[in-house]
Amino acid sequence: MDVLNAQNQLQTAQRNYDNSILYLKVQLAVEPGVNINLIDVLEDLITKNNIVEKSDFNVEQRYEYKIEKSSLRINEIQAKKINRTYLPSIYLYGNVSDQNLSNKFTAFSNQNWYPYNYWGIHADIPIFDGFGKSKTIASYKLSALQNQNNLKNLKYTLYYESINTQKILNDSYNQYQTSKDNYELAKSIMELDQKRYQEGTITFAALKNTEYSLQT
Repeated sequence: MDVLNAQNQLQTAQRNYDNSILYLKVQLAVEPGVNINLIDVLEDLITKNNIVEKSDFNVEQRYEYKIEKSSLRINEIQAKKINRTYLPSIYLYGNVSDQNLSNKFTAFSNQNWYPYNYWGIHADIPIFDGFGKSKTIASYKLSALQNQNNLKNLKYTLYYESINTQKILNDSYNQYQTSKDNYELAKSIMELDQKRYQEGTITFAALKNTEYSLQT
């Protein structure tokens, strides 16, 4: 019975570990098939004095912030692009070529080739577009303003999320340290009770209670 319970507990712990690795892959935005090797040690990651300072947090490293910032840049560029269409445009054009004029196709005869060329100036001067461009520009500017507000909101949200996560990590570490100390204490008691049981000073039931405390 004890062996079966231990095996079930081991399988449960393995499933929890696998689920934690899968959740870590989701947070890191990596493919499910990518192998992750955990090389850090919990004691090295956090100490009692490890407090996140505001200067240590760089919000621009977060993908949410990068995406919103890219959207802001796109909307600003689109507004400038359409705004430039209000400006007049002038460009030169021209052509220099030879034409073959003959009843028969004689590509290699110099007698039927005649020069042909032209040039000119083209000018576009916007006059009135029914306020279509101005409405489009206003729409892009409004979207850019929304992006700016979203960036401010993301900055504070992600910062406090980082602070809260650090607090959770601190609490988890303290719980881990307490459990580790309790485990060491229960282990020493188990070793002592095993000797006492061999000497006949305690019952088997008392030894099992000590073993159960160690498992817990």
